Amino acid sequence: MDILIQDGKNCLIIENKINDAVDQQEQLKRYIDKCKEKGYIDENIHLLYLVSMNAEKYLNAPLSTYAESFKEKTKVASYHPTLIEWLESSVLPNIKHKDNDFYCFNSQYIDYP
Repeated sequence: MDILIQDGKNCLIIENKINDAVDQQEQLKRYIDKCKEKGYIDENIHLLYLVSMNAEKYLNAPLSTYAESFKEKTKVASYHPTLIEWLESSVLPNIKHKDNDFYCFNSQYIDYP
C-alpha cells in the first residue's frame, strides 16, 4: 500500500502504478482487508489507483473477490494530465510551510517525466 489516509470513519487507499509496476496477486484485496481489520466498513473504504499516462488497468485480479463490490469505489486516475493539473492548482498552493516533506513529495511527483 503506497499511501493510506484514514480519519476514523473513512479509509482511502492510494496505489501508485505510474512506473507500470506489476500488481501482486490479490494486492488490493489485501489492502481492503487491512482496512477492515482496523474497523472500517466497506462503504467507507475507497481506492485510488494511479497509472501512467493514458494507461488502462484491469483491476479484477488485484481486487480478487472484491472486484464487483468495490468496482464503483475504485477510481483509476492517469498520472498525466489529470493528477499533475490537480497537484499544481490545488495541492501545492495549499501546503503549509511546516509540511516540507509533503511539499517535496508532491513537487517530485510533478517533476517525474
